[in-house]
Amino acid sequence: PGKEVGEVYPDFDDFDDFNMPIGEFITDTTTLIHPDDPSIYTPFFIHSRVYYVTPSDPNTPVTSRQWNKRMDVKVWGTGMEDTVRVSTVTGYW
Repeated sequence: PGKEVGEVYPDFDDFDDFNMPIGEFITDTTTLIHPDDPSIYTPFFIHSRVYYVTPSDPNTPVTSRQWNKRMDVKVWGTGMEDTVRVSTVTGYW
């Protein structure tokens, strides 16, 4: 899984494009407005991993190609109290 040469966010065209190396993240232009001072904006940071999984164990990454892939997404920012984590599994037939 991974993006092809030349593909950059937000113009990804498939699920694999969202696979990022550890330590790499997207800074999104959508911002969180500080509740006490509307002139202060806090960017969101997004990191996602895509990996192959089997239907019998979708929580465990496998190294061999499979029909199923899982994406784990984390979103955080200095204006947030906690990190938002979301996962999804998709299958290609």
